[in-house]
Amino acid sequence: MCYKKMVFDTLDRQSILFAGSGFSFGAINIFGKPLPSGNELRDILAKDCDIFPTPHGLGKVADYYIGQKGISSIIKIIKDNCTSITHKSYHEEITSLPWKRIYTTNYDKVIENSASTYSLPNIISPITYSDDFSTQKKNDICIHINGFIDRLNLKTFNNEFRLTDSSYLSESLVNNSWYQFMVNDFIAAKTIIVIGYSMDYDIDILRLFSLPEIKEKVFFITSPTSDPITIDKFNNYGFFLPIGIEEFGTKVKEFRNKYTPSFEIEYRCFDYQYHKVLQAKDPTYEEIVNSYIFGKFSDNLLIKDQFNNYKFLIKRTMLNMARDNYLKFKILLILSDLGNGKTLFCQLFENEMRSEDVIIARLKHNYEEIDLEIESICSSKKHVIIIIDDYHNYFKILQRFYEFGISNITFMLTSRIAINNISYRKLLNTLHLNNNQVKPIYINYLDKNETDYAEKIFKENSLKLKLSNNEEIRHHITGPCKSIMSAILVSLFNSSDIKQRLINLYKTIDDLKDRKLMQVAVFLLIQSVSNAPIEFFDLLDLLKADYLNFQKSESEFLSEIFDVESGNPKVKSSIIAREILRSAIGLNKIIEVMIEVFTLADERESDKFEELQKNLVSHSQFIRLLENNSQTKDSFIEIEYYYDSIRNTNFAKKNPLFWEQFASAYLDAKNYPLAKHCLDHALEISNNLRWFVPYQVKTVYGRYFLELCIDQIQQNNYNPDLAIQSIIDAERLITEHFNHPDNNVFYVFKVARNFSIIFNFEKSYFDNRMLSIYIEKSTKIIRLMDNYLSINSNSQYFEKVKIWKNEINNTINDAKNQIQNNLRK
Repeated sequence: MCYKKMVFDTLDRQSILFAGSGFSFGAINIFGKPLPSGNELRDILAKDCDIFPTPHGLGKVADYYIGQKGISSIIKIIKDNCTSITHKSYHEEITSLPWKRIYTTNYDKVIENSASTYSLPNIISPITYSDDFSTQKKNDICIHINGFIDRLNLKTFNNEFRLTDSSYLSESLVNNSWYQFMVNDFIAAKTIIVIGYSMDYDIDILRLFSLPEIKEKVFFITSPTSDPITIDKFNNYGFFLPIGIEEFGTKVKEFRNKYTPSFEIEYRCFDYQYHKVLQAKDPTYEEIVNSYIFGKFSDNLLIKDQFNNYKFLIKRTMLNMARDNYLKFKILLILSDLGNGKTLFCQLFENEMRSEDVIIARLKHNYEEIDLEIESICSSKKHVIIIIDDYHNYFKILQRFYEFGISNITFMLTSRIAINNISYRKLLNTLHLNNNQVKPIYINYLDKNETDYAEKIFKENSLKLKLSNNEEIRHHITGPCKSIMSAILVSLFNSSDIKQRLINLYKTIDDLKDRKLMQVAVFLLIQSVSNAPIEFFDLLDLLKADYLNFQKSESEFLSEIFDVESGNPKVKSSIIAREILRSAIGLNKIIEVMIEVFTLADERESDKFEELQKNLVSHSQFIRLLENNSQTKDSFIEIEYYYDSIRNTNFAKKNPLFWEQFASAYLDAKNYPLAKHCLDHALEISNNLRWFVPYQVKTVYGRYFLELCIDQIQQNNYNPDLAIQSIIDAERLITEHFNHPDNNVFYVFKVARNFSIIFNFEKSYFDNRMLSIYIEKSTKIIRLMDNYLSINSNSQYFEKVKIWKNEINNTINDAKNQIQNNLRK
């Protein structure tokens, strides 16, 4: 049956062909002999140098050969022996299929020749890793990873061909755009058929095959005479089919005649549901505990009682608001701080909507064919609800939805409040919506009914909070936990022995000889707190770690913290991840791993790694990684070391975003001279980038002037001239680009609130001219706040901005009264 799937998937153009030297079996060279395998080519070179037999591999022998006879001689031998003259009919059967893409480690042109001589010829163009990725076509190509025979000459031998040991050492596959393209292809494909590949070389490709999302769809076509050790090796990386290329060609011919094209889209990027029936049973106690402590969701938790209430989950009151408003708004925006149940809220919403005449499509993966799925979803005649967690990572996908049409779509998007503060205006601009088309739903706090329900669930299921003597569960939830779901989960976590056990277990991975495995684990913890946008397989690839080592590790820490069995390990609970980062790992190790990931990402040419770097330079992530009371001098030194370590990377050197974030770190540390230096450098860079508008840099510069002034005042250095000049400079800077569509206006107001702080310190030193200037500048800020409050009544920042406005307004009235009093004197 697997042969039918392999052929049908290929005819649907959903399969990748990866060809090794065994693919060319049966092809004949110009000497009338079979094309040589890697070992056979080694022996040909060794014989010509009189060192046959040799225990060394092809790379070492090739290096020796060049030293003895020169590059021209080795080029002639390779061309003579690897130029194919004839091939077999089974080659034609296989290469005539409409492959999604073809990759090969071979130099020869058996693939190109056989495709062009089939009864319905198919022209396949050869591509090598040295070809310009941006200008080359991507369809009907064969990518020759190690070089192509027709392009072998003195010029290309050292920069395009991978043959010698020195060329393997100098040319890393992973830093090439074609390699990144191949990774994405492998992940997106339904089937990967590997023919005649020994897996003895190319460690980068071997790691790629180890990734769980790839391994499950790889079929190895190998020789029928494969030995047990070879069979065991292949079974670690996919499905082993020892039938040989000739028999596989027969299978292709047999099943292609039975193929009927499918006209239905198989959704792989989205979990696409319509009236899906819930199949659940009462959960085990382990499932209940894991859901609250580790955040591990199971459909069994969706069981309801006779009154239609969830038996094991807290049904959020806001679910009713979401159901009532999904047709009234274009976006249902689910907002909370870390660990307050945004993902669970969406899962409950999906369950509540099973009986509705609506399609639910939850984003799972960003595969290459996502455009096809988006176009199909947008053309649906039924109403569709698109669910996307952490929407700020997926603006390109949201843009594609807008381009295909969103008239019949509602988006349910989640975000942490702090991140939404930065991303919200970009969200509106991307979907071309206005504020009135968004319904924000805040789920940080439990209301009274939810608190009652939480108490009932905790008592009935023996879930213990960290209570003080004789304290009731209800009082603990509403008192110490302040009805915040994340605080309740932390209390559950701390009430058991799990926390200390996990802290102790961390030592087992920190002491591992496999440093890469430790780095993967630590970064996954960081990612769960910081939302760093990188897929697990990309992280493994970046750190050059083998998934099999992760999967087979005997570390209890990995099995306790990560959902290893899923094949795409994720941290079971972001709350626990944060506690482990703070309690066990510490800032020093966190920064060490972040530097490693950042610098490796800097070597890649891909938008996804650039997005990762943007996230990793964000200074706000350290606030999430640190305790509120742990922003000590030592932590500031560690953070400064982080930015200093990455400042010479390609990303940072000419990026104003980096220098603005570096400046923010220095401001937190009250190092004002270096903060100013970073800001000046950011503006200098931005002046050379015509497309870049430095709205955030200007706002941080405004913060610099105000906080420097406040710091001097706190040191009893009162200077009214400096104070009023600081307000003048800050007002000019923070309002210069206020109306830029991506500007974070809440941050502008947060900076501007310092006006009232400076005034209350310095007002007795201000003369009437200074007071008039203060009134003028502060009134401009008040107008901006008034406008914001008038159109953002549903914003989570409404109350804070209102408080700041009143504080500044009071100082304006004080300034007016002081002017009147001065005139009377």
